[in-house]
Amino acid sequence: METASSPSVDSIEYEEIFVRHPAEGIHLVIAICYAAILVIGMVGNVWVAWMVGLVLFLGKGAKVPRSIQFYILVLCVSDILILLAMSLLLADMIIGEWVFGQFVCTIYLSFDALNKFAAPLILAFLGGTCYASICRPSLERQ
Repeated sequence: METASSPSVDSIEYEEIFVRHPAEGIHLVIAICYAAILVIGMVGNVWVAWMVGLVLFLGKGAKVPRSIQFYILVLCVSDILILLAMSLLLADMIIGEWVFGQFVCTIYLSFDALNKFAAPLILAFLGGTCYASICRPSLERQ
C-alpha cells in the first residue's frame, strides 16, 4: 500500500540516489595513502618480478629452487593485479563516482575476489615448498 509521500521502488531512478561521504576530509587522506601504497607497491613488485624473472628464465647462478622462484614471481603478478584494481578504486575516490562502466566493475570485483584466494594459496604452496627443500632435500632434487 503506497502513500502519496513515499514513492514506489520502481519509480526511483538510480541517478536520484546520492551517497554523501560522512568524513570528506579523511577521504583525501585515504586517497593520498592509497596513491602512496600504489606507487611503492608497483615499483617494488615490478622490480622483484623483473629480478626473479631474469633468474628464473635465464637460470644463471641461482641457488634457490626454481619452484620457489616461480611462486615468488606469481605472487608478484598477483600483487600487481591487486594494485591495478586499487588504481580503479583510487580513481573512484578522487572522482567521487564510478565512471568505468558495468563491465569494468564486474572485472574489478572478479579480480578482487580471485586475488583474495590466490595470494594465500600461493603463500601456502611457497611455504610447503620451502619446508620440503629444507627438511627433505632429497625430494627437491628429484
